[in-house]
Amino acid sequence: MQSVFSTPPPNIFIKEAAQIIYNLYEVKTDVNNLTGDRDQNFLCVSGEKKFILKISNPAEDRSIIEMQNKATHFIRKRDPKLKIPLQIGDIKKAEK
Repeated sequence: MQSVFSTPPPNIFIKEAAQIIYNLYEVKTDVNNLTGDRDQNFLCVSGEKKFILKISNPAEDRSIIEMQNKATHFIRKRDPKLKIPLQIGDIKKAEK
């Protein structure tokens, strides 16, 4: 049985992450890795806007990814001064 603890996290290069964002959203960004244990996350900056690109572990349950996204929206709504960057776009399944 696959587990997020036994399945290696994604290994996307920064240039690839920037290209994914451009291909999906036509946004040019500066991209930086964020530390993660199961997923790969990137802080993306385009002008004054900041957002997160999350490449989830293939073994992660979609409901966990949705919960993480809802949590960031909840925090940002409760305290906008924290300036929590939100995920760019909707959750998408990778095309093979």
